[in-house]
Amino acid sequence: MPPETLTKHRFAQIIITLAILVAAFTWRTLTHSDVVTMHCVANPTCSLDVNGKTLTVTKGDTNYDGYLLYPVHNEWTIKPEGQRVGDGKTVLMNKTTQEITILELGIKIRIL
Repeated sequence: MPPETLTKHRFAQIIITLAILVAAFTWRTLTHSDVVTMHCVANPTCSLDVNGKTLTVTKGDTNYDGYLLYPVHNEWTIKPEGQRVGDGKTVLMNKTTQEITILELGIKIRIL
C-alpha cells in the first residue's frame, strides 16, 4: 500500500486536535487542587484545625455507637452524609465510617 500524501486539510485537523488537547491538559493542571488528608484517632476525642476552625471528632458513647463531629458549619458539605442534630452544628456519623470529606475545603479526615 503506498503512503498517502499529507493534505493541507488533514494537517490543519491534526494541529487543531493537538491544540485542543494541550489546552485541556494545561487547564486541568492549573485548576487542580490537592486534597489534604488529616488523620484522627477518636479515642475518645480528637480535635483538628480545619481552615482556621477547630473541628472535634468524638467517639460515641452508650447513647450513640458512632462518631460525633462538631461544630460543623452550615456551608460545609460532609460526605458521607451524616444526621445533623440539635442546632445543626453537630453531625452523627455511622460507626463504619472511616473517611469523612468536607467538599468545599477539599479536606479528607481519616478516622483511625
